[in-house]
Amino acid sequence: MSARSLAVLGFVIALTVVSFRTFRNAEIPGSPMLPRYGLCDFRDAVYYPVRALLEGDNPYRPSTYRARYPVGSKFPLYAPLILAIDLPFGLLPERVAGIAHYAFNVLCILLVAHLSLRLCAARSDLTLTLALAAAILLGRPGNTTLFTGECTAYLCIGTFLALGWAESRPWIGGLGVALASLKPTFGVPLGLLMLARRDQRRALANGVMLTTVGSAAIAGVLVHAAGGVLPWLESLRENYLTLSATSETYAGASVLALDAAAFVDRLLGHAPGAALARVEAVVSLTVLAIGIAAVGFAARARNRDRHFVAVTVVCLTVLLSVHHQAYDALLLTLPIAAIASGRCSPALGPRTRWFLLFLLLVPWVNYAATYGFIDRLQVAGWTKLLITSANGGALLTAFAVSVTVLLAGDDAGVAEPSVGT
Repeated sequence: MSARSLAVLGFVIALTVVSFRTFRNAEIPGSPMLPRYGLCDFRDAVYYPVRALLEGDNPYRPSTYRARYPVGSKFPLYAPLILAIDLPFGLLPERVAGIAHYAFNVLCILLVAHLSLRLCAARSDLTLTLALAAAILLGRPGNTTLFTGECTAYLCIGTFLALGWAESRPWIGGLGVALASLKPTFGVPLGLLMLARRDQRRALANGVMLTTVGSAAIAGVLVHAAGGVLPWLESLRENYLTLSATSETYAGASVLALDAAAFVDRLLGHAPGAALARVEAVVSLTVLAIGIAAVGFAARARNRDRHFVAVTVVCLTVLLSVHHQAYDALLLTLPIAAIASGRCSPALGPRTRWFLLFLLLVPWVNYAATYGFIDRLQVAGWTKLLITSANGGALLTAFAVSVTVLLAGDDAGVAEPSVGT
């Protein structure tokens, strides 16, 4: 059997496994309280927010949104532009829309695989793209993205477009920034990291403009639905204040969280509360500041090998500096591909390269850090702490290693290429 046939077979098997699991456990339209979680995030954060927009309601106010629509959780504080992108799905019946969005997510994962291979200067033919896509589907982030109907794949595509084309094609890079900014926990840290590089600021400005114009158009409809500017702003405030109301949205209490603040919260063993906000802010700002400083330093030494280490630092900074769940580790596809293909080898060295690859793969293989595993086996105490902290601990270690390599690298070398060309 040829390599391409094996890749096709592997992708088909992986997709079949994930699809069977998803649709066997798919949520039942109109019954959000049933313990069925397939496509649940599609229902709550894609389909019914668009339905609310079309019906003249404001999906950002949790109290009215949850009362009027059969959803299991609130609509997060995404940029209003995401409602325009998801609009076609809201025009269909819920079950049909869920299947269409699932197929769209599969295509997005294929694009994530293709972009990752292209940007790390590896072969990006169909065989390798399908092989990497199969690995993504079997890994926890890709599996969860499809299972719950997350929008993470869009955000990763946007981030990769920004990282690959910001210097050579600022409008493509700007489009990437706009896509990443659909979820502020991606867009804000990415924008600050790009601001540290003078050659990426034009793309950043383009992205901010696209996001602002697109979001403003949708926000006008939402303001009318809310009854004015002040009621709409109050709905955003209400939405924000509910962030710590459940374990799913509170970083330290969530089994799924992998950011630095969640890691520290678990070690401290504190319950959610205002007293912890200062600790979270210090941890998040420290990681962000270190990432910005390292990326800015690397920009002054345009070296091809260090460039891919800098990309790794960018992706890790985005994931660690603000609240992120395990499925957001799909963003690690690009650094994993770059390290596995050897694009970082001269800068890292063989031992560091394989150690860093191992650390980045931890969130992809850590299926124990799930509510199903923890609750079913009644895991508690130090065992639970170890399992739920493994992702954050691995990524923090990878961040420290990458930053150290970046800051200690030799400035001499081949000029950094524009990887998007």
